[in-house]
Amino acid sequence: PSNLYLRDIYCDSTHNTVWVASYNGIIRYYNGNFTLLNDTNTAGIAQYYEAVETITEDAAHNIWFGTVYGGLLKFDGNAFSTMLLPATVGNQLVTSIAFIGDTMYVGDNLHGIWTYVNGQWDSLNTCNSDISSNYITAMLVDKNGNLWASHLDYGLDVYSNSGFAVSGVSKVVSDVASAFPNPSNGRFNVVLKQAEEAEIRVLSINGKLIGHFNLSGSNGIIDLSNNPAGLYVAIITTKTGSSALKLIRR
Repeated sequence: PSNLYLRDIYCDSTHNTVWVASYNGIIRYYNGNFTLLNDTNTAGIAQYYEAVETITEDAAHNIWFGTVYGGLLKFDGNAFSTMLLPATVGNQLVTSIAFIGDTMYVGDNLHGIWTYVNGQWDSLNTCNSDISSNYITAMLVDKNGNLWASHLDYGLDVYSNSGFAVSGVSKVVSDVASAFPNPSNGRFNVVLKQAEEAEIRVLSINGKLIGHFNLSGSNGIIDLSNNPAGLYVAIITTKTGSSALKLIRR
């Protein structure tokens, strides 16, 4: 076929296969032969325009394909199945897929990064996190479990393996503030190392904005009493820079 418009390539050692994403479907190289798979000749593949944008593999060796306007495809070694993003995603254009543990991160060209874990979808976007742009072009997980995301117009963002944005943040352990008691039952005393104005944004581990606080002086209170137990991150911004402080709610 001509005009395949190849978009991605993946070496699948488990199935002894090379997969190639194209705008005419999925090209499979297996046992010395090329085969074009799309919705006209393969059961279970049904996406608009047959276009595939990206390919990756999860820990269970399932191969995942991000389609243009058709959501996700999964190949389990025997058959293909489809999986759609939440209904709020109108165009279902998947630009990138990455895995950290049991969490799947899915980038699209309008809504930022979707997270899928335990059968539930959530999101990281410009409204609820530090993500620079909702147009995600590619994602990669490094050996430390950090998620790197590139944008169409805004360069790179980096997310730590606990799920919060660290772009522009100097250290995960804050050198400008401390909190006590930590862990606590919900109320944290925050002490700045020098008296100055500070903005504090508290994020959940999946990047949701939980609370916004302003300090003027050297100390203040972060109250997470109405939030469930777990790990939170306070992004502390002063005129000298930003850093992150882990908070543990018992």
